[in-house]
Amino acid sequence: MKHFFILLLLLPSLCVFSQLTKVHITNSDGIGINIASPNDYFHLEIPETYNNDGIYSKVNFDGQLDLKAIKGFSVTNPGYGIGGHFTGGFQGVYARNNGGNYDGGGFALYGVYAEATGTAGTRIGIFGQATGGDQNFAARFGSGDVDIYNNTYIGQPSDSLARLHVNNVDQLHDGNARAGFFQTTHNGDEDTYGITSTATSYGSGRVYGQRNFAFGFDSDSEVYGTYSTAVGASGEMIGLYSSAAGGSLNLAALFGAGDVEVQNRLRINTTAQNGRVHIRNTDNIGSNATAVRIEATNDGPETAYGTFVSALNDGAGTAIGHYSIVYDENDLAYQGVGNSYFTGDVRIGQNVDPHNGDYKLVVDGKILTEEVRVQNSLDWPDYVFNEEYDLLSLEEIESFIIKNRHLPNIPSAVQVEKEGIKVGEMQIKMMEKIEELTLHLIQQEKRIVLLEKLLKAELDEK
Repeated sequence: MKHFFILLLLLPSLCVFSQLTKVHITNSDGIGINIASPNDYFHLEIPETYNNDGIYSKVNFDGQLDLKAIKGFSVTNPGYGIGGHFTGGFQGVYARNNGGNYDGGGFALYGVYAEATGTAGTRIGIFGQATGGDQNFAARFGSGDVDIYNNTYIGQPSDSLARLHVNNVDQLHDGNARAGFFQTTHNGDEDTYGITSTATSYGSGRVYGQRNFAFGFDSDSEVYGTYSTAVGASGEMIGLYSSAAGGSLNLAALFGAGDVEVQNRLRINTTAQNGRVHIRNTDNIGSNATAVRIEATNDGPETAYGTFVSALNDGAGTAIGHYSIVYDENDLAYQGVGNSYFTGDVRIGQNVDPHNGDYKLVVDGKILTEEVRVQNSLDWPDYVFNEEYDLLSLEEIESFIIKNRHLPNIPSAVQVEKEGIKVGEMQIKMMEKIEELTLHLIQQEKRIVLLEKLLKAELDEK
């Protein structure tokens, strides 16, 4: 311990001559200041009554050299040794750069500069760890930006897949396992973005502004590659926005394998929203201004539907599977190529069927056609020519006409005006009358021939 007391005796002279004198102390047992038994080679104990810093070192050199106020070096073997070890109740290490108005000469000024070098293994320039608190942050950055020149790993990724690689294994936050959470709060009128992604390529490969993967190997729940939510009190909230421009083909969104499910409403090229899906074409895309084009191709035995629409209304309103409207009377609400098949009723010119669904086709207006074919399941009136058919005499028919003012088995004008006529049934009735008329003509013909013979015989006798 004699060297320790000699050091104390030399301290006054050191304060006087230290600006011009180098001090060399040799002691294999360790040097202690204010401690009788030093634990380290140089051990300084500050008294409890002393309320200032323990060690103060200042470089007064006036020149352009990066001189160090304190320098530590400990390399006992490659991969062993700690240059500095500090413990503090509030801050373990506090570093400050006081560069004044110096602009760095093209170089940045560093509050903390850490470097790890070597030729093998993993090198970590800065390592931080926090445990035991209500919130534990291994690192926190205050005011100022964070500039990272190379890759960033969060959660100890096994491989480098990108400049920023975040891996969360069994770390739950609010009951959810999240690899990343981004939140932006802004009280101004400018646009606010949670994440902005930009990708630029001057080669021929594909360019992705954002590409996400989700793997749910053992999950029975939904797995989201991208999950976006926008929440606000007013204005438009957009959970996901994408734009593409400048290419020969610009797709703001492209969905690959898998279905697309929209749980709320979808609108394309319109700010209005009438219905769950609202699509408007104002740009005349293609040879025709087509808002929606749907094609279905099936090489198998199943039915291929270009469009399958279903409507269900459990209330008092009407369910309409397909509704089409045009605003010019010369335009067409519907035009198709090929056959049309309807299992229900077809109503033209009116929405309500006054016949309570008794007819498959109801037309409120005129019909122009070259030919109408009625395939009737009723008996065609060949029964008139059967011998047992009760053919009314002309006297009976005359009596019926005088009394009813219409032919037997033919609806009256009042009935036709009220109920209309059934074309197929009327054709049968008209054919029945034609065949009855034919029988009467045959009977008349026979009577005429008989009368002619009698008249000729009477004339011959005279």
